[in-house]
Amino acid sequence: MYKRQTYTALAALMLAACASDELTDGTVQDLPEGMYPLQIAGVSITVESNAEPWGADTPQTRMAENTTDGKYSSAWENGDKIKVQIGDVTPGTYIYQSSGLTVADGDAYAYWPSKADGQNIRAWYTSSGNETVDLSDQTKGLAYVVTARTTANFNTEVSLTFSHALAKVRVELTGEIASFVDNVSIKSYTTCALSQGTWNGANVGEIKMYKVADKVFEANVYPGYQIQEVKANNGAWSKLSTAVTPEAAKIYKMGIGVTGKTITLSDQTGEVCTVESGKCFIIDGGGKEQSKKIVIQDNAKVMLKNVKLAAPTDEGYTIEINGSATLLLSGTNEINGATKGCPLVVKEGTLTINGTDTDKLTLTGGTDNNAGCLGLREGASLIINGGHIVATSHAENGSGIGSYWTRLLIPFPTCGSITINGGKIEATGGSQSAGIGAGDQCKCGDIIITGGNITATGGGNLGGAGIGTGDYGNCGDITISGTNTVVTATVVKEGCDKIGLGYNGRYCGTVTIKAGVTVNNTKYTSDHVGRIE
Repeated sequence: MYKRQTYTALAALMLAACASDELTDGTVQDLPEGMYPLQIAGVSITVESNAEPWGADTPQTRMAENTTDGKYSSAWENGDKIKVQIGDVTPGTYIYQSSGLTVADGDAYAYWPSKADGQNIRAWYTSSGNETVDLSDQTKGLAYVVTARTTANFNTEVSLTFSHALAKVRVELTGEIASFVDNVSIKSYTTCALSQGTWNGANVGEIKMYKVADKVFEANVYPGYQIQEVKANNGAWSKLSTAVTPEAAKIYKMGIGVTGKTITLSDQTGEVCTVESGKCFIIDGGGKEQSKKIVIQDNAKVMLKNVKLAAPTDEGYTIEINGSATLLLSGTNEINGATKGCPLVVKEGTLTINGTDTDKLTLTGGTDNNAGCLGLREGASLIINGGHIVATSHAENGSGIGSYWTRLLIPFPTCGSITINGGKIEATGGSQSAGIGAGDQCKCGDIIITGGNITATGGGNLGGAGIGTGDYGNCGDITISGTNTVVTATVVKEGCDKIGLGYNGRYCGTVTIKAGVTVNNTKYTSDHVGRIE
């Protein structure tokens, strides 16, 4: 037994005649036969589902799906154009704007073709804006077709009750590496079109789904075709254990497990474990301490699961990332750097780190003045979306997270931007270096913090900022935002900014603390521009 839900999205509205000389005191004057504009009292969307309601209890503000309220609510967006046709005459075009229907310049009303009773009225809205809708690529947004039918007597107001002509398919991924999936496709009709008053689907093929959230993908499909194949990350098609034949205005949820290949470090005989470009692996350390090096090539995705590593030599990197890659943290990971090397270095591209606050990565840098910690070289950038990351630099010229000095890069080693969107971050700079930002005599790009709980401590001796530059260092703009963002920035050396310039710092861009952020136990009620001393 499934519950039917409706809601009214628009208040009553009277559409006036189409020319100003046809108006007297706001009323419609008598017009020749066939020139009476249709009066629309309001529109609503009614929905029915065999799983979750595809609609809403209250009006929303867009023709889109709200995936956070648990009801997959649909509603109009300002600018949506609705076609309305009475009988077989030319349809009129109405536009939704600020809770009402209007007729824009260049469009026309729907007009009554006669004074008869019981005239058929059809209306429709499509996301394509025309009567043919491409369903094949929904990666940038879902496709929509909503329709309404009613009958009315001549020159009476009508209410249009719309329903979805498409069905929704929702794929929810599970498994340890489900978040590594960037794209999902299903097979169904790739187009639907209006022909002689009836919508029809055609051209069976691949439908690329829209990623609405981590591990969640959706597509709106034309009903009737049995869906039984799915693929992820542009891989091979797989058969569903239970096929689905969708019906209009219903939502179908599919749970699909994602598995990945595992590298067990204790089974690796060599000192170096390499993940090739484009590959996806789980590296399982089993919580055992080992002396090995991990090399991750460009465009690879790796889960670090209970990995505890010491560098196999006294120089070099324990984890080396050569290009853009993604790390997913799982369990407790501890990586120690060589005497003359970083525990983790990104040599180019962008590293993205994901995880929860219970997934920990502890990075401990070496002691030589060439050793950084979470080191970014040659313009490399970093994005942290989550995880508990502890990065402690013991080198004289290395930041906790950011650029670091090395004799191989002279002068001014430079890293790209550092972005923190969430997670629990503890970063401590080495002597003369920032906790987050630039090492001694190094450069760093913009530092952007939008969320998370961050503790950043500048190093001693000549001193570095908590967030910003080291001694004789440079960094770009520093922007901290997010109402739940908490930052604690401290320094060892007096005269260094907590956020901004380290001792003898050469340049720091604009420091902006947005309203709502808490910095050093102060919650800002308005935007602050300027370094935090």
